[in-house]
Amino acid sequence: MEMPGDKESLSGVRVRDFSWAAAGPLSTMYLAWLGAEVIKVESSLSLDIGRRGYYTTVDDLNMYPNFHDMNSAKMGIRLNLRHQEGTRLARRLASISDVVIENFRPGVIEKLGLGYGELSKVKPDIVMLSSPRRLALLEEVQEERTLDDLAAMVGDRVDLVLTEGPKGMPGAIAKA
Repeated sequence: MEMPGDKESLSGVRVRDFSWAAAGPLSTMYLAWLGAEVIKVESSLSLDIGRRGYYTTVDDLNMYPNFHDMNSAKMGIRLNLRHQEGTRLARRLASISDVVIENFRPGVIEKLGLGYGELSKVKPDIVMLSSPRRLALLEEVQEERTLDDLAAMVGDRVDLVLTEGPKGMPGAIAKA
């Protein structure tokens, strides 16, 4: 399938995409369209929320159309990031990369041993882009699991957040 954009612009740039939901996957999709080699690294324990869907019941997690839309032109790998071998492989991928992008809650990427401090030890010139969710930066809600920017955009209300439901399934819109 022909992708939009000048495929030569980012040719030779290697991006490791640890993002999920919408903003990160869309950003890295554009980089892939411009020729970057993008590998989406998914946790095998907590799949991208985009695989789970909101308005459809798809039994096969590989079949949800929005996930495919936001991850076109990328390669992908699932790793158990809570296991030593999984994080070792993730660091190895970073060691041969130019850019790492993540949008976990604040502190999660560091807890996994994949923060900038650790990755810059294996690749000193690595560029790391982190986009933690806005409300999660506030001390009183750092432990909350929110997709507040997305929910605010969709709901046109900044005081609404999408909370995770049981077992990581999509939750409900709730007052922040």
